[in-house]
Amino acid sequence: MDAESFKRGWQRLLDPKMATPSEIGYHLDPVQGAAEYAAGDADEVTGLTCPDENTFVVKLTAPMADFAYVCCHPALAPVPQAAIDDPDSFLLAPIGNGPFKMDGKWESGQYIDLLKFDDYYGDAPKLDGIHFSIQKDPNTAFNEFKAGNIDFTSIPTGKFADVEKEYGESEDGYTVTPGKQTLKGAESSVYYLAVNLEDEAMKDVNLRRALSLAINRQNIVDTLFEGTRQPATGMFPPAIDDDEADVWEYSKYDPDQAKEILDQYYPADADGKRGIKVTLNYNSGGGHEDIMTSIQADFEAVGIEVEQSGEEWAAYLTDLGDGNFQLGRLGWIADYPTMDNFMYPNFFSTADNNYSKYNNPEVDEKILAARQITDDEERKAAYREITHLIGEDMPVIPVMFYAHDHVGSNRVKEMYYDTQGKAHLYKAELDA
Repeated sequence: MDAESFKRGWQRLLDPKMATPSEIGYHLDPVQGAAEYAAGDADEVTGLTCPDENTFVVKLTAPMADFAYVCCHPALAPVPQAAIDDPDSFLLAPIGNGPFKMDGKWESGQYIDLLKFDDYYGDAPKLDGIHFSIQKDPNTAFNEFKAGNIDFTSIPTGKFADVEKEYGESEDGYTVTPGKQTLKGAESSVYYLAVNLEDEAMKDVNLRRALSLAINRQNIVDTLFEGTRQPATGMFPPAIDDDEADVWEYSKYDPDQAKEILDQYYPADADGKRGIKVTLNYNSGGGHEDIMTSIQADFEAVGIEVEQSGEEWAAYLTDLGDGNFQLGRLGWIADYPTMDNFMYPNFFSTADNNYSKYNNPEVDEKILAARQITDDEERKAAYREITHLIGEDMPVIPVMFYAHDHVGSNRVKEMYYDTQGKAHLYKAELDA
């Protein structure tokens, strides 16, 4: 591993010629020459240089106080030349420099196997290997867990209390130890509906506000997640920033106010219908159907007709990118624990993850300015002002803040599962 390994990995994230181009190139938007390279107008990223074998230099287009966090993202890991020479093979059997190595290749929709890497430079992992069992249905995965075939899994809807009673509750919400195996620690993530602002009906901010007010978030949290999650009051989870200034005025349950808005702009007929039909789009599986059904009932209660459209994840992502949706379910989990990471990727006008096609020049200007503020408290205050502006426009409808709903088996001696949903398997231990 050398400096070129890093430059290679970073440029690969932006390379438009890759057979499977990255969708998270936004991490490198602050780097000089990144936009030109991603557009195919340059042969390399000019802001990434290697003056010698052990020095990697990154030049930004403007100062960014949080950039040190960006550098820690897993996608910016170094890669070998094989990643460029044979990207198809590397996609299914990547070569890294961590404590584990691939055992065979990623079998899509089935499993991924890893083995301990004996030549790892750091402390040797305590596990001999890891088997990732890829399950589409949480209930199927949980049945495999109960049968002793999986050591860590998510808990299906409606089973949390029973699982917690049987396996015990983790002391900190993130660490599995014997008899304290159920995790419910807060996550740095939010579940929301992206609003297609290019859709004729959804262009009306009054409708967007009314839809948000109509959703009984507490009911979703209580009935589907047994009170283990929190209703979303905006886009910043408390683990990222817990301040009253982050609360969006319309991200609450107030059906009376929703009806007042709708009565003014979309008066109901004798049958209580308002001539509005909305479609809830989502990726099928993962329990999203139950959440969408609850939201559908809330919308219908204020006189809005609703259809649901679920599809497989890859097809759903394509439709989101192409704008073939109206209200699209999404979740955002922190790439790194900064307020900017919730604002820039989702709301900057040209950001890849801005599926709503939100374009507010004032928000763009304030985001770019906030990135340059070096004082932590001043920077936080700037992002609170930004999220307030976005909350008035409602380009997305926050639904709930995630929390862990996972459980470890009786074999797990210790395992840490952090707020970003990453298992620290290099330190995990199993009983023999």
